[in-house]
Amino acid sequence: MDLRSFRRDFVLEFIHCFKEHDCLWKYTSRDYKNKVLKTSAYNKLLEIYQQHNSNSTLADVKKTIQSLRACHRKERKKVRSSMTTGSGADEVYKPKLWYYTELEFLNDQTEYTSSVSNLDDAASTSTDVNLTMESLSEVEVGTSSCY
Repeated sequence: MDLRSFRRDFVLEFIHCFKEHDCLWKYTSRDYKNKVLKTSAYNKLLEIYQQHNSNSTLADVKKTIQSLRACHRKERKKVRSSMTTGSGADEVYKPKLWYYTELEFLNDQTEYTSSVSNLDDAASTSTDVNLTMESLSEVEVGTSSCY
């Protein structure tokens, strides 16, 4: 289901219940890997979801969570990139997602880490391979005159 079809009070209740169950979203929690706790939390969210749509399934709950998180991530990325452009404080992107602030508890769970580039290593490795191949060619040329 599309989140836009839900009433705001339902979405807020769903988000607050989701927030209460950190075993579903906080990967540093020791309960994050506890399947029994996660199942219980999903069932509580399903109860809330079924108040809106009685035919809802656990798959609907999980899709809604994924949708909420994806929308929040996209808005957060826009905010972060507007802050790094060197623009003034008044030019920082203001999220248009009405429930953005309700999902701010996810911010430390969706931090972007800097990646390590291995291109320099690959370039030097390929250069080493090319040098080795050139060395072999020189040796072959040098030994070919011995025939």
